[in-house]
Amino acid sequence: MDAPAVAEPESLVTLTLIAMLGMFFLAGAIIVFFVMYQRRLLVQQAAHQRELLRASLESQEREQQRMARELHDGAGVMISTTQLYLQQLRMKPDSPQSTEWLNRAETLLNDTVGNIVAIAQNLQPAELESLGLAGALQELIRRMESSERFRFQVQLQAIPNLAPERALLLYRMAQELLNNAFKHAQASTLSVTLSADEETLTLSIADDGIGFDR
Repeated sequence: MDAPAVAEPESLVTLTLIAMLGMFFLAGAIIVFFVMYQRRLLVQQAAHQRELLRASLESQEREQQRMARELHDGAGVMISTTQLYLQQLRMKPDSPQSTEWLNRAETLLNDTVGNIVAIAQNLQPAELESLGLAGALQELIRRMESSERFRFQVQLQAIPNLAPERALLLYRMAQELLNNAFKHAQASTLSVTLSADEETLTLSIADDGIGFDR
């Protein structure tokens, strides 16, 4: 009976080198994949930040335009009309219509104050102050749910001690992104997530449609 074959030392060395080279190549491939994956994540995060900034700037610009339009068309017109009544009173103080002009001027001034108060409240939504960011977002989503266009998946974490200006900025950004989803996203479900830890605060709005993910 023949004795079992014994591998020559040179063959063992060759096999060992091949195995080591294979391991090095595998390790190199894993490292390259990891680096490329991390780079892709960084690119996606940068794009995400740019989109959030764009949404924030667009929201602020639209808010400024809306304010200017409301002040011009609302308070501006009422103040101009009030001035006309007051000019009539100054020019004709003894006119039989003086009481009527005074009453109308007073009514217009009251309406002007109410108009300005409404604009101010819209700048800082009342629910944001009373409910906090999570509660205000929940209320915003509740109003949008009434359209029955989307199903919502919502996870909102209460964020204590959040600076009011940051809360307002995040609220406006969420408002802008949700409005964009309503206009452009071909989807059935919207996911809204607000979370925070000791270092980061994350607001995520995504859908199951064609590429709207913020």
